[in-house]
Amino acid sequence: MPVPPLRCMRYTTTEIFKMNTNTFKTQDFWLSAYLISCNVPLQRHERSGKLSTFWFEESPRTQGLVDSYYKLTARIEPSNFGRSIRSLKRVMNDHAPLTTTTGTNTDVKHTEGFSL
Repeated sequence: MPVPPLRCMRYTTTEIFKMNTNTFKTQDFWLSAYLISCNVPLQRHERSGKLSTFWFEESPRTQGLVDSYYKLTARIEPSNFGRSIRSLKRVMNDHAPLTTTTGTNTDVKHTEGFSL
């Protein structure tokens, strides 16, 4: 009978692991969206049934971002995180390559008042 994985906060230790020395692999959607919003390049995505796996470039910066994410000290701009979530969902559902909109503001600006 297999031993269940250890739990680290809300995530299992098997959710994150390294494929080799320069690639970081995870099945955590929210961590992946956070890494994308921090401009860590998504190298590859695989989907097996309902389970997605994401590969990122491994670096000391990536490891620092992952550590801050799991220590609950990560900070990110909400609109940037939202764009990353939408982009990642598009990659998962359409198997489309990830295109980032870094520097492009797609938010609506209200320039006039609103009255009833």
